[in-house]
Amino acid sequence: MRTRQKVVSNFSTVTKGASTAAKPRAALKQVFLNQGVSDRNLTAEERSQLDVLKQELETFAVPISLKWRWREESHGSMLERNWTEIVNSHSIMSRMQRHQQEAMWEFVLTELNYINRLIVIKELVIAALVNLHLRGFLQEVTPERLFSNLPAILSAHQLFWQEVIYPMLQEVRLTGKPFNPMGLNAGCLQFRERFSPYCHYCAEEENSFEFARLQMESNPQFLTYVQWVETHPQCARMRIGDMQAKPHQRITKYALLLKAVLKTTQEPRVQRSLRGMLSSVNTFLESINDYLRLKDEEAALSLSAQRLEGYEMEGISEEIDKHVREICQFDLTCPIVGVGHGIVRKLLLEENLKVRGRKDS
Repeated sequence: MRTRQKVVSNFSTVTKGASTAAKPRAALKQVFLNQGVSDRNLTAEERSQLDVLKQELETFAVPISLKWRWREESHGSMLERNWTEIVNSHSIMSRMQRHQQEAMWEFVLTELNYINRLIVIKELVIAALVNLHLRGFLQEVTPERLFSNLPAILSAHQLFWQEVIYPMLQEVRLTGKPFNPMGLNAGCLQFRERFSPYCHYCAEEENSFEFARLQMESNPQFLTYVQWVETHPQCARMRIGDMQAKPHQRITKYALLLKAVLKTTQEPRVQRSLRGMLSSVNTFLESINDYLRLKDEEAALSLSAQRLEGYEMEGISEEIDKHVREICQFDLTCPIVGVGHGIVRKLLLEENLKVRGRKDS
C-alpha cells in the first residue's frame, strides 16, 4: 500500500516507469498576472476594443447566488456550521468518536465547498467567456481549451452528492445519530464509474495551463478577461491557475479523507469496509496514472517515428530503391505483436553515430 500510495500522489508528474525519451509532465503551474502582455504598444483601435471588452465584462449579468441548490434545499446549500448541531450524542462521545465525526464532517463539508467552487467557474468564469464570444471577443479562447471537460466533472460530483452524501446527511439530520462511514461505501466502490471524466481532464491539464500562459503573454484581451475574473468577489481571489488545478487537487484528496476516517474508526467490520473504499479510490487514481503514462509514451514514440520517417538516404539505383522501400515499411506506432494493447515501444538509448571511411579507401 505504501508503494501504491506513492505512485498515486505523484500521478500528475508521470515520470516513474516512463521511457527516457518521454517528456515528463510538468508540475502544477500557476498563471501569474505579472507575466501578462504589456498594453503599452497597443494601437488606438486595439485600446478601443479593450475598452469595449471591459464594458462587456462590467455589465455581464452574474447570477445572484452561485451556491448550489439540491433537492429539498430550496434556499440553497444551507449546510450546518458544525456536525455537533445535528449529532445528539456529541457531548458524551469519546475522543476517538469525536475525531471520527470530525473526519466525516470534513468529507461532507469539503465536497460541498468543491462543488460550489466548480459552479463559480462554470456559471461565472466560463459563462462570461461565452458571453464575450457572442460579442465577437476571444473567439480563439474556448472553454474547452481553458477548462477542458470541467462541466462534466461538476455534474459527476453533483450526482455523487445527491446519491451518496445527501442521503447520509439527511439520515443524521432526521435521527440525530452519528455519521456512519458505511454511508460512503457504495459511492466509493463506484469511484471509477462515477468520476471517469477525470481521466480526460488530467490528460489535458498541462495543455490547459500552457494555453492560458501563452494567451496571457500575447493576448491583451485575454489578460483583461483574466484580471476581471481574478478580482471578482465571487471568485474569492482564485487565480485562473488555481481554478484549473482544483479538480486535480480534489481527486487526490479522497484517499486522505478516507484514511482520516479509518484512523479514527474502531469497529472491525467498518474498518474492513473503509479499507475496501480506500483500495477502490487508489485503484482509480492509479488508472489515471497509467493513462497519463501511456499518453506520454505514445507522444514520445510519435516524435521518434517522425524523425525516422523523415530521414532520407541516397540510393544506389532506382531498381534497388524500389525493392528496399517494399521491405522497409515499418510503423513504430503500430501495436507490438504478442503483447497487450497498453504496451508501446520505448526509446531506450539515443546517440550520434559516426561512420568513418578507411584511410586506404
